[in-house]
Amino acid sequence: MCSDLCYAAAVRPILTVQERPLDHPESVNHFQVTPEKLFVATSGAIEMYSQQTIIDCLHVLQEQAEMHDGMDYLRILEHPEKSKPLWFF
Repeated sequence: MCSDLCYAAAVRPILTVQERPLDHPESVNHFQVTPEKLFVATSGAIEMYSQQTIIDCLHVLQEQAEMHDGMDYLRILEHPEKSKPLWFF
């Protein structure tokens, strides 16, 4: 089981606390990729974080969502060495 950290880089992006409580009725998202809900990343996000780090972070979100039976639709990961956070929605 992984923690709230993505595990691709020496210094890892940290999953921030979501605004809504985990037991909020709208905290039902599992970040599952389907033909109707494609997973895409911007070229800027890939350039800043790397494709592998973004995929690793998606796996962390999926594991956390499974553990908590869902999460808010918007999750943010921050990296102390990056100028911009990594957003998942």
